[in-house]
Amino acid sequence: TAWFRASGEKAEKLRNSVIAALDAGFRHLDDAEMYGNEKPFGDGVHEWLARTGADRSQLFITGKVYSCDEPGPAAVCRSSLAASRLPYYDLYLVHSPFQRGGEPFRRSLLDIWREVETLVDDGLVKAVGVSNW
Repeated sequence: TAWFRASGEKAEKLRNSVIAALDAGFRHLDDAEMYGNEKPFGDGVHEWLARTGADRSQLFITGKVYSCDEPGPAAVCRSSLAASRLPYYDLYLVHSPFQRGGEPFRRSLLDIWREVETLVDDGLVKAVGVSNW
């Protein structure tokens, strides 16, 4: 992503791009733990919601987890939601079936998936899935 680990001026541009996308009518937004930009992403969403009076439920926001071993999907989801100040994700994806270097996760994919499923029960996400498989 162009906004990978956005900070400073780059974070401000990310925030503005989120607002511009929403102003243009986009309603599905995608972010990921791996990008490291949850705060400016969330700032853009919240600024737009405040300015327009729209409700969060009018947006479809996807989040993704990459750190499936440590700290794990549930901890990453909670951290990402806190950083972006979002109450929930509409869709939460396991970003990849393996680590960056192509190595398998230490945990089994079934164990990872079972943990991801608990996020629905906990009300943190509405649906779960996989990405880049």
